[in-house]
Amino acid sequence: MPYLIGLIIAMTLGSAGFLAYKAHQKKRAVLDAGRRQLDMAIAQLSLEVRHHPKNASAFCKRGIILQRKGDLPGAMADLERALALDPKLTEARYHRASVLEQTGDLAGAEKEFDAIANFSEDAYYRTAAHDRLAQLRAKKKSG
Repeated sequence: MPYLIGLIIAMTLGSAGFLAYKAHQKKRAVLDAGRRQLDMAIAQLSLEVRHHPKNASAFCKRGIILQRKGDLPGAMADLERALALDPKLTEARYHRASVLEQTGDLAGAEKEFDAIANFSEDAYYRTAAHDRLAQLRAKKKSG
């Protein structure tokens, strides 16, 4: 059936249309594979937190993946759990700030990014928080 669709497109739009159709198919296949990989990672991390409920890193990683998939309430719950287990886990704090921003809590996000930018010992997240803080403040000024 996909061959027939491709043939119809090639006959209708010519070879450029067919190539565009094939490129779209490849892109869709890559996106589908990416979604399956995220789902597999969530399943593996869910198993990890079930067997090791005090593993802050596993909660953090699952929260990040849930955020990437668009499940912001699930992401926030996992990131909060990670921080309850390890309050110094900067990665979880940074992603919690990002979820706050995505959900429209700009004041909360700004507060979190500011704390990371000024007090974190993790140079990577400190720099990233400085950048996000600048973007957030610029967004507030313009809007």
